[in-house]
Amino acid sequence: MVTTMKTNRVYKILIAFGTAIGFTLPAYAENGSIEAFGGNANTTLDAKLSFPLTEKTGFFLRERVDAGYDASVGSFTLVDFVYTLPAGFTLLVEGQAYSHSGIVSRFGADYFSKAGNFKSYSAVTIKATEEPNAELTMRLTYSPKVSENLQLFSQIEAIGDMGLNGHQWSTERLRLGIERDAYRAGVGADLSQTKTLLDGYNVGVFIGKNF
Repeated sequence: MVTTMKTNRVYKILIAFGTAIGFTLPAYAENGSIEAFGGNANTTLDAKLSFPLTEKTGFFLRERVDAGYDASVGSFTLVDFVYTLPAGFTLLVEGQAYSHSGIVSRFGADYFSKAGNFKSYSAVTIKATEEPNAELTMRLTYSPKVSENLQLFSQIEAIGDMGLNGHQWSTERLRLGIERDAYRAGVGADLSQTKTLLDGYNVGVFIGKNF
């Protein structure tokens, strides 16, 4: 019991520290986005921030904090050190930390492209230590104009882990709304699967901002 209480206290401190970093650093980032999403299961804050070091190197930070309606709180922190290659490719060394587990190191590459109103991002990273796996990320965004000042905002983000025994888990985040200048709002759904089963969903509304 004492050990559990101490562990929970450490997790709360880490969550508070990660939240402070993720949601106060935007003022120092070159670009990024922040989103608040409230659904039937929980409320999520999601920040993505990019920090250049040199012309070809930099850091990317992603901080997600989930607050359940039962007073549970969890967080996910991702930090990439990136090296830019030609034609939209990037090499990266990555650290991931969940509030319920330790730090995981990964390495891999990603790719970004933009054509008109369509943007795509994809990444593959490898965990080469114990229980190795590959993590695949894809994010597709389509934002055509619907009037002089408004754009449609549609996005799907899919993330999945594949281990030596096949599919481990995956999640999909769907967004559909309206965007004006750097702000957007609309409806969305977060889905999660373990193995082949849909084991969680969060349907609600979101607001966000690019900077």
